[in-house]
Amino acid sequence: MSDEEELDFEEPEETQKKGRGHDEARDDFRYAGKSGQFEGLEDDIESGVQKSIEGYVLFVTNLHEETAEEDLTQHFSEFGVITDLRFALDRRSGYAKGYALIEYKTRTEAETAIKEGHESELCEQMINVNWAFLPTK
Repeated sequence: MSDEEELDFEEPEETQKKGRGHDEARDDFRYAGKSGQFEGLEDDIESGVQKSIEGYVLFVTNLHEETAEEDLTQHFSEFGVITDLRFALDRRSGYAKGYALIEYKTRTEAETAIKEGHESELCEQMINVNWAFLPTK
């Protein structure tokens, strides 16, 4: 640089912003009215149990490794109509991983399954049954 060239550090350079969200005044109307009212989880909480979208989900643990999906279905259909059953298997061995998720449509069916199914015997092993989703405090 020569002496004749002087840099002006006083004047800030104008930066060009790309994309959305830079004009906040324009976006004030975005959540006006009912569009700014979102559904909350507090509406679905009933006395310490979190309801899923379709029903009440139970978490079954301590399953024997040779438990089959049919065994679970037969055991838990005694307490009500099962709407969904997720049963995890080990990819390598093909045996059960030891847990399952069972969903009932109504709360009374799910409560019955917990009362009757907790510490019951399935495939010669005592299983544990509890709620899968408990609300956070």
